[in-house]
Amino acid sequence: VFSPDGTRIYAASWAGIIYVYDAETLELVDTLTRGQGGGILDVAVRGNLVATVGFDKVVRVQTLDNHELMLELELEVKAENVEWLDDNRLLVITLSEAAFIFTMDGAELMEIAKQRLTRGFTAEECASFGIDPCPTLEEIKKG
Repeated sequence: VFSPDGTRIYAASWAGIIYVYDAETLELVDTLTRGQGGGILDVAVRGNLVATVGFDKVVRVQTLDNHELMLELELEVKAENVEWLDDNRLLVITLSEAAFIFTMDGAELMEIAKQRLTRGFTAEECASFGIDPCPTLEEIKKG
């Protein structure tokens, strides 16, 4: 896939490596290792983030600058592709018969939580979404 500005090409491999090429010169400028799980089925780029889905049924989001793992979601079924939505805040993982939307935005997660949560967040959930301090269920419902 091309980067949103068209300057880079991201090529995913069956070996779990993303090769980053300069779109004008086709020179290799970076490589990202997806981690355990082998081959990559699809890749999507948004700003400084790259999302991948692989044969291991795991969706990973990494930063492009330092390759830090930002999100890792293990699905129950194999996903076919991954894509960022127009508003650049949501990630869509489409499966053969369904589509799942995941938010990468802490404020949006809080709005969803106010409407649907029946429990508070764990410390790990707060840390993964950058929510600090970690609120109780009562604090979430109060807004």
